[in-house]
Amino acid sequence: MDSFVVKLIIAVVLCMGMFYLLDSLLRRYLKLEKVNFFKNNYVNDKHQKMDWTLRFILVFGYLVMAIIMSSGEKTTTTVFIIFVSYSLLNAIVLELVRAYMQKKYAEHKNEYIPTLVQLSLLIIVVPTLLYTKFFGWFD
Repeated sequence: MDSFVVKLIIAVVLCMGMFYLLDSLLRRYLKLEKVNFFKNNYVNDKHQKMDWTLRFILVFGYLVMAIIMSSGEKTTTTVFIIFVSYSLLNAIVLELVRAYMQKKYAEHKNEYIPTLVQLSLLIIVVPTLLYTKFFGWFD
């Protein structure tokens, strides 16, 4: 396997592990129930409908972005930066909606705190890793 792919897999696994560990520690500290890390945990039906509506709109945005990017000459770096920026924006929007619904409708009123902490960490970690090229690991 290419060394870039191996490094990328290791970096993704480490980041996911860090987010999982942070979520577990926060939930234990706040005495919240554990949630499945890979499953959408909707607060209610309204949350589920809002989430799927937003996902549909955001996927439509990916399609529009792909059409715009395919017309004209753009460097691979430019396309990658725009794609990652749009993906980060999607995550921010979806997680803010999740945090709002958890704050307003969840049984445990502290349920939104791990969501906002993870979102804050995501906003800090992703641009930092990309800007530093994973702290020089992908030079």
